[in-house]
Amino acid sequence: ELSTGKIRWIEESFRAGAVSAAGDRLIILSDDGVLMIAAVNPDSFELLASARILNGRCWVPPVITEGKLLCKNSAGKLICLDLSE
Repeated sequence: ELSTGKIRWIEESFRAGAVSAAGDRLIILSDDGVLMIAAVNPDSFELLASARILNGRCWVPPVITEGKLLCKNSAGKLICLDLSE
């Protein structure tokens, strides 16, 4: 909560990762390559979908552009997922 500094919720099912927001969704790429889509919800973590999409360390935040989701690992492997369907 920005106005008070109060933590509203904590999710402990993954260690670390990078987060991007798109509309009412959080796009999370864990540091071990699991992509998670969660609802933006100030009261709780609400996981909507998840899948392993990369191997190795993943520290670069996912990027959304022109209906595509780009994710990269530390070895330089870049994947592009089409979000238009």
